[in-house]
Amino acid sequence: NVFPGILGRTCDRPCEPACRRGRVEENNGADPEPVAICRLKRVAADMKDDVKNRMPSLSPRNGKRVACIGAGPASLTVARDLAPLGYDVTVFDGEAKAGGFIRTQIPRFRLPESVIDEETGYILDLGVTFKRARSGSSGPQGSRRQYSHRHRLAGLCFFRPHHPNWQTRDRARRW
Repeated sequence: NVFPGILGRTCDRPCEPACRRGRVEENNGADPEPVAICRLKRVAADMKDDVKNRMPSLSPRNGKRVACIGAGPASLTVARDLAPLGYDVTVFDGEAKAGGFIRTQIPRFRLPESVIDEETGYILDLGVTFKRARSGSSGPQGSRRQYSHRHRLAGLCFFRPHHPNWQTRDRARRW
């Protein structure tokens, strides 16, 4: 999991009612309980030692640049997955710090800002560049051609593949 401390504090545990672990255990008594995976992630995140040596090792740069528009969980996950593969990832956001709605919409009594800073920091420490977009802009203005791929992450990913025959009428011309 990319954000275990955040997920451990904010997940509403939709998998627990469907958990089959209670049926597997023999000595659970009359009221078998599901595995509290959310709480396990929180405890593991809170009780950990230094994890920097467990982060993915970086490959040599491959010369391809990726722009992620928005610094929420989707963009940061893409950045965490692509940076170790040698991509030069830049994340653009309108806020001063990475995190997106995690940082702005979850109350501090439920999710302390220090947890957000720590877990987004692990991703930014992989060589991911974070840039605050100018007011009124949504990303890398005037630099569309500088990036091999651009990810607009609000639940969907759009990118330009390297296949030479890739054509769709309007989208290919805009990219």
